[in-house]
Amino acid sequence: MAHTTRERLLEAGLEMLLQHGYNDLGIQALLQATGTPKGSFYHYFRSKEDFALQVVDRYMDEVHQGLDAALGDQSLPPLDRARRFFELSREKYRRDGYLGCMLGGLGQELSGINRPLRRRSRAASVS
Repeated sequence: MAHTTRERLLEAGLEMLLQHGYNDLGIQALLQATGTPKGSFYHYFRSKEDFALQVVDRYMDEVHQGLDAALGDQSLPPLDRARRFFELSREKYRRDGYLGCMLGGLGQELSGINRPLRRRSRAASVS
């Protein structure tokens, strides 16, 4: 499947936010990692903050897909389904080198200083 520039940026941004957090996410490093010209970034995203908000949305889509797959497995009892979701998440984080949940990390890093990211993280964690 061919990835659009926007998708490549979001995928790389997701990885970078999970590994380094928001403050250490450099737009130039993101552009270099994806081979994207600076103007293309600003074609898709108004700012670094807008980009991070869209990455949070993408992250939550992936979390919900994992939840749907694990909780929808009717071959397992309900408690085993929930346990399976957390096991799969742990394995994905370990395999990909992530330090943990992006919402938790962003919340700790930005909750007192970035209202839009705080709101998005809060909304995503209760949805």
